[in-house]
Amino acid sequence: MSKYWQNKNIIFWIISSFICVGGDVFTTTAIPLLIYNITHSARMAVFVYLLDILPEVLLAPLAGVVVDSYDKKKIIVYANILAGSILCLAIVYDNCWFYIFSNSILSIANLFYTTAAKTALPFLVKNEKDFSRVNSFISLVLKIARIMGAATATMLLVLMDVKYLLFFDAASFLITALLVYNITFNSGSTDSIISALDAKVKIHQYWESLIESYNFLLENHEFVMCSLYYALLIGIETVLGAQLVVFLEKDLSLPNYYYGIYKNFALVGIFLAQIMFSKIILFGKEKIGIISGLLLSAVES
Repeated sequence: MSKYWQNKNIIFWIISSFICVGGDVFTTTAIPLLIYNITHSARMAVFVYLLDILPEVLLAPLAGVVVDSYDKKKIIVYANILAGSILCLAIVYDNCWFYIFSNSILSIANLFYTTAAKTALPFLVKNEKDFSRVNSFISLVLKIARIMGAATATMLLVLMDVKYLLFFDAASFLITALLVYNITFNSGSTDSIISALDAKVKIHQYWESLIESYNFLLENHEFVMCSLYYALLIGIETVLGAQLVVFLEKDLSLPNYYYGIYKNFALVGIFLAQIMFSKIILFGKEKIGIISGLLLSAVES
């Protein structure tokens, strides 16, 4: 196992993942504040949250097909370069609609990045036992990265304008692209460009999978209910996040960094909840976990 911590590729992968995920919090903190400062509208803030989620809902199945069909390393590199470039433009163009458009593009780029990243690790670690350990370690690193990213964003908001958060996130994307570019994946992960015929077969399989998913939902009502519960939680979080910007900026007249503090507490809460509720889920009491989460969200609102 120790050999992997001496492997340049693994080290670059962990560092790039930490930087990219931590940097994401900068943008998710900055965009709602920037848009509210321009529009002074909570509705626009909710609109941003919805357009952040919508691309993932619509394109997630297609992203899996693309990632399975093409070079994962190139997808990760290009997605990060695209995200970094979009943020550089967003720094220049102080426009509400451009922020909204940029956020949607970032959501799409992040979808392809995360899908490729989740499926690329087997090409770095072949041993099954070591793969589980490395994967668990990276999962922990990503959780810590989100919390540290929110804490760093809060400190930066104390020292400088909100827009600088976009600059730091753009830098994190470009650094991630550079690090991943210098990673050597095991054979089989690259140069997997498919023919036009294979691509047509993949797209056909994609539509078949959608039909199968639809039939599955018709037959499995418990799964649908659990999905609706989860959607409700996400909806509550979306509305709360948008309203909190208005509450802090308009009603309380507090500085921007208080929103960063909220983001940090939210991520810490998610991290602790995952630890506590994992015990419940492991003992087959998933419904208790879901109901508890809904009650906590209701109390919070």
